[in-house]
Amino acid sequence: MQQTNILCFPFAGGNRYSFQKFQEYVPETFAMETYELPGRGGRQTEPLLQDMEAITVDALRWAQQYLDTPYVIYGHSMGGLIGFELVRTLVKKSLPLPLNMFITGCGGPQSIKNTRNYQLPKEEFIAVLKALGGVTSEITENDQIMDYYDPVLRADFQAIEAYKYVESPSLNMQITCLIGSTDTVTLQDAQTWRQETNAKVDIKRIPGDHFFIEDYYEEIMNLLVMKTRRASQTMGHFL
Repeated sequence: MQQTNILCFPFAGGNRYSFQKFQEYVPETFAMETYELPGRGGRQTEPLLQDMEAITVDALRWAQQYLDTPYVIYGHSMGGLIGFELVRTLVKKSLPLPLNMFITGCGGPQSIKNTRNYQLPKEEFIAVLKALGGVTSEITENDQIMDYYDPVLRADFQAIEAYKYVESPSLNMQITCLIGSTDTVTLQDAQTWRQETNAKVDIKRIPGDHFFIEDYYEEIMNLLVMKTRRASQTMGHFL
């Protein structure tokens, strides 16, 4: 049976280990591969990227090694936006497309707000991170660790907050979007995904904040696999 790759795109400040806790629930016929942005982890010596267009170009270079087998795109928060822009680039270049898109904690690209949190003084920026959740006190209260993460987080926030939506033809791809019930991403934000595709968009609210995924690894993976198998069967494949 052919393997299906789950190409994962992490949240701001994330790296290739950001989705590691999902691994326990990945079926044998699936494999998770996580994109790592420059400036962290194994790419720590590379300059940070502060522009979504540049990130998309970099993400495409990484993703091309997986395009010859069935795959699905999964992104959380910033990763959802990267995944979307990557798919639009794949369409433009007539490259193989994912079976579907699975997104958590991210509203549609037209809902992105051009704020300037990345320019805030240190204490105010930390307050924004705490409000989102997902960043532990062990990080925010340790000056040495925070000094390492601060430029990484600010670069990622700048890429999101300076993002400019450009209209393009609608996709023909199913999108599933999960958001937390107390997330800063609202139901209205999530519903704007319907403007990006001619196919079905499934939106669900899950109890929790922006990082609700940390309480639902198994449930989220099961849903992703189910949705991907259904999309595959619709296209005449069997996973």
